[in-house]
Order: sequence, then C-alpha cells, then structure tokens
Amino acid sequence: MAIHVMHDIETWGVGNKAMPVSIGAVKFDGNDIIDKFHVGIDPEDAQRYGVEIDAGTMLWWMSEERDAARKEWLALPKVDMFAALDGYAMWVAETPTGELGSLWGNGATFDNVILRSACDAAGLDYPVKFFKDECYRTVKNRCKDVEFVHIGTHHSAVDDAASQALHLM
Repeated sequence: MAIHVMHDIETWGVGNKAMPVSIGAVKFDGNDIIDKFHVGIDPEDAQRYGVEIDAGTMLWWMSEERDAARKEWLALPKVDMFAALDGYAMWVAETPTGELGSLWGNGATFDNVILRSACDAAGLDYPVKFFKDECYRTVKNRCKDVEFVHIGTHHSAVDDAASQALHLM
C-alpha cells in the first residue's frame, strides 16, 4: 500500500517566495496517520535565503484569533532553514522507495510551490518528483459533502496537515 505525505507550511507571506516558518506533515496510508513531522524555522536565518515577508500576513498572524497558533509556533524549537528542509526531505525519503505515493499540499499555488521555492533558495532538491505533487484543496473543493473536522490548533502546521489528511482519507 502506498504511503502518502500531507504537509502544511506556515508562512509569513503569501507569494511563491514566502518565508516558511514551520513545516508540519503526516504520513498516511489511506486508513491511518502513521507518522508525524513538525519543525520550526528560524526566520532570521531564513531571510538570508531571500524568502519574502509580507506585512499583511504579519498583521494576520498578530490578530487575536491566531493567539493559540502563534503561541504554539513560539514554543517550537527553531532550526535554520536548510536544516529544516533537509530534515523534512530525509523524513519523506524514509518511506521505502516503492511505497511512496503523493506529496499533498493545500493549494496548487501555495504549500508545494512555497516548499519548492524554499528548497531552490537553500540549494536543496525538492523531496519528490514533480509528478507526485498533489493539490488537497482541489479535492476538498470538489468533495464538499465530506465534512471537514479540524483537530488540534488551527494554523499549527502539523495539526493542519493531520486534519487535511484525515479529511482526504
């Protein structure tokens, strides 16, 4: 059975080169979540790679309704962007080669694109071949009759990834 990966990238921007500040991901087999990954990224280190911060996104993160997510992010240990991306790629690769399914992100132009841009900026390979990229948002928008239930903290990268994977399954 194929093992898929659902990831969620929390950012301080919205464009293709948005600054990633955390990566959360889960591996799932179509029935269960079988592994989790979560890492915070040091934004001062990330800046040196040319990723972009958006003032509107920063104001969005400062709103009261994001207090829980902001507190959770602040509590995460932060590593440099290269280490975060390299660690994520190694975690994805730990799935036996013949069993890796797709890499799912929320939005054809968001999570996967931002992750790919960050990998390019850090001089790293993207964790999967382009044909394994999948858009969860497209599936979600076409299956509105399936109830979405959020688990954990909204805008915690790992909780969002788990919620999305459970919804997709």
